Amino acid sequence: MKKLIALTIAMLLMLPAAALAFDTEELLRTENCTVFENPGTLDTVVRPMNQPFMGEMDDGTLAVFIDYVEKIDLDVTLVRVMVSMMIYEPAQAEEVTFTVGGKAYTFTADCRQSEYDGVYMDDYTFCLTDESLPFLKALAQQKKDDPITVCFSSGGEQMMTGRVVIPGDDAAWIYDRYIDLGGKKQSLKELDGIWPCKIEKVK
Repeated sequence: MKKLIALTIAMLLMLPAAALAFDTEELLRTENCTVFENPGTLDTVVRPMNQPFMGEMDDGTLAVFIDYVEKIDLDVTLVRVMVSMMIYEPAQAEEVTFTVGGKAYTFTADCRQSEYDGVYMDDYTFCLTDESLPFLKALAQQKKDDPITVCFSSGGEQMMTGRVVIPGDDAAWIYDRYIDLGGKKQSLKELDGIWPCKIEKVK
């Protein structure tokens, strides 16, 4: 028995720190979520069924997803944000800015664009790190479920603006579950350069 215990401890010590930090198995058992493999990758996405959060553009529609993604290549599980807009003129912005809680959170994100019959679908995806996790916390701390402004810009110039309601209770559930399962115990700081975020006070 003592040998078995010693062997088990030794095997645990050999596991990567991130694997011990986050309870991925428990995340995959989360109720009211869909689990699927991200196309073209080995990543697993866990998405609440009450999404997307639907909004509107100046000339088009807007959808925001906030879910979890197990990044196999980085050996971490992160909160992921995907912003999709359906518009009638191509945009392909370089930055996406959310204004919430008196601060502007500007994310640098690559755009994946598709077009069908004169309608353009732009998808911007980024993950939250130590630097940008306060964005989700700010959403969770909203006192009223008012529309949030989402701006798309390129080269420092604003291109398009949208509005979307992301209920504070929904954001709080996503944030709390992530923290409870060990999200902040992972080494997220070194990922800031992959998904940069600039945070500024709104004047």
